[in-house]
Amino acid sequence: MKLDNSKTIMMETRGADIRVKNVVNIKVKDKQKLEMEYSEYAQEHEKKVFIDAPFIRDLKVGQQIKFQQSGVVVKIKQITETGVMTEVVT
Repeated sequence: MKLDNSKTIMMETRGADIRVKNVVNIKVKDKQKLEMEYSEYAQEHEKKVFIDAPFIRDLKVGQQIKFQQSGVVVKIKQITETGVMTEVVT
């Protein structure tokens, strides 16, 4: 058996980061309904959250999404024509 002298580099990544594309802050409270939709570009909307995740409609009812900086967690309640309808759970 011959030993390989090559060097292997391993890097651990956190996975895909999803970025919010809203340019205005949205205040939410527990049990509030919140619509989320895919967008590559910044949007100005006070009642809808735009994110850069084209797979948003592939998520399943019951899955949760956590917004890291705010700690807000939403649960997917319904898949819509343009995105998902969620409810704030914390």
